[in-house]
Amino acid sequence: GFAGLPVSDEQNVTGVTGAKYNQFQGANIYWSAATGAHEVHGAILAKYLTLDPAVLGLPTTDETSVPGYASGRKTELSGATIYWSATTGAHEVHGAIRDKWLVSGGPAGFAGLPLSDEQNVTGVTGAKYNQFQGANIYWSAGTGAHEVHGAILLKYIEYGGPASELGMPVTDEYVSGSGRRNDFQGGYIYWDSRSGAQAFVGNVHSVTADTTFEAKDGSGVLLATLGAGQVATVRYSKPTGTYSLQAPGVSRTGTSQVRFTATGGIMQVASYHDVPSWNTSLDDNKFRGTIEVRYSPASDAVWVVNELLVEDYMKGIAETSSGSPAEFLKTMTVAARSYAIWHLDRNGKYGGSEIFHLKNSRNGNGDDQVYKGYGLEARFPELVSAVNATSGQVVTYGGAVAMTSYFSNSDGRTRSAQEAWGVTYWPWLQSVSDPDCNGMSLNGHGVGLSGTGALARAGRGNSYSTILGYYYTGTAISPGNTARNIKIAISYVTP
Repeated sequence: GFAGLPVSDEQNVTGVTGAKYNQFQGANIYWSAATGAHEVHGAILAKYLTLDPAVLGLPTTDETSVPGYASGRKTELSGATIYWSATTGAHEVHGAIRDKWLVSGGPAGFAGLPLSDEQNVTGVTGAKYNQFQGANIYWSAGTGAHEVHGAILLKYIEYGGPASELGMPVTDEYVSGSGRRNDFQGGYIYWDSRSGAQAFVGNVHSVTADTTFEAKDGSGVLLATLGAGQVATVRYSKPTGTYSLQAPGVSRTGTSQVRFTATGGIMQVASYHDVPSWNTSLDDNKFRGTIEVRYSPASDAVWVVNELLVEDYMKGIAETSSGSPAEFLKTMTVAARSYAIWHLDRNGKYGGSEIFHLKNSRNGNGDDQVYKGYGLEARFPELVSAVNATSGQVVTYGGAVAMTSYFSNSDGRTRSAQEAWGVTYWPWLQSVSDPDCNGMSLNGHGVGLSGTGALARAGRGNSYSTILGYYYTGTAISPGNTARNIKIAISYVTP
């Protein structure tokens, strides 16, 4: 057989009391009372001989195949597993990293086979990691074992990995909004198909402006006056309940949130990034109005909140595209404005205990209205014209502002609120025929205005009031109270 003749007598296994082994021409055979006798040979034996049996244990199986890998082989040890394939070589996996890997699917999962033994994490004392074909798994005593893979792993490595400000991962990858996210000790990385992977670092929020701007506390007390382009940072400490404001010539600490305003100028959240994959020269992190950095007990997060006039908010909503018919832009603007006002009248979508009304629906932050701020306004003059042309107009039912849900496209008919959500208190949300979507699959909840259907109707010359009246049964277009502020959550970190 492959083992051949013995080349040693039976001898003790160093570091393992009572264990024995024999060397053969092509294998070693190990025995203990607890594990029985098992052979180890080839590349797996070569790897095993570089390891310490006192740490990783004796073999508990002979070499076996790895399901799904034509050349894959493995040997189980009492404290580890050694895997080999022709493309990866032989590598050991053990402890919490092996446990995480197996829970994630092991060799048959997205991680695949190991490409390295467990090794030290550069720059993080005591931390360990294994590289796999499709992922890295990191472990430390403080964070546990977590996997990072795909585009998020590439961004993490590009940013500097565990030795960077991001630190070690504290979650596996998980679904967040329309994308995926990993959280790290010092921030998070978010990925979606529109923007790719982006890193958001730290419980530190950086703010600047294109003109002179002021920092005030929540009571309106002036903390600092800063020049155009100067950067202010705010860090919140949950244990002490304090905010630290740092800027050129400024170092302040207090218990109140910090608010930044550039009268007549545009604010920029330098620590936040919203870079579309179709044009990486853009970064939608500029906003009209006030930027507030504030801790929310309701969500246990430190938020960047943009407070601005409702009409200015409308100019930054990215739910239409350039080149669309003017009546379609007006249709979507009035529907979006009505949706925002309806929630504003009820202290926001997340309840009166939350510090904002809606989320910006970017980078996994909510599913409300896609809001990109001033950058969109600056490059989308047709939308600005639609907002101005319909200023103050909302959809009403029986004289009250209606909740105007909308979605991408139907499958030939919209759904009523009762059919989709089991509610009867929104009688204007009835099922209507949507023939421009015949043959399509339903994309969205199906309740209210169909974006594809509305676009087609506008293309045929329907007015925005006609389109809105069609999709929202029994409603009218009326003046609303839009001369007020709305608070939009832009991003958050966990303190």
